[in-house]
Amino acid sequence: MNRWKLAFWIVVPILTASLLITVYMVIDNGITITYMRVGYEDTVRSYEALAEVFPKNQTKKDIVFVLRKSNPNMFIAEEKTLVRSEAGIFYFNQSGTLEKISLR
Repeated sequence: MNRWKLAFWIVVPILTASLLITVYMVIDNGITITYMRVGYEDTVRSYEALAEVFPKNQTKKDIVFVLRKSNPNMFIAEEKTLVRSEAGIFYFNQSGTLEKISLR
């Protein structure tokens, strides 16, 4: 048998296997991303529902206290009418009470 024929028959299964592995990885990543997106959307809906029932009579001081207590290392930026954190953005009216919560 010629050397090139031997080399050809050695390389063909290797290339076929690498092609099949690549196709499997692409399909697996597509399915994984789809399930991750669905899980993320469910989480966002849950947080939005929780934000709707959160007591609106909280002051900025109360919100910052609760955020610091839940995670002392959390980055919290206080501005005049809002508090930004990893947990979301808390909007306050001019009197200083909680108006709405944005989780995005």
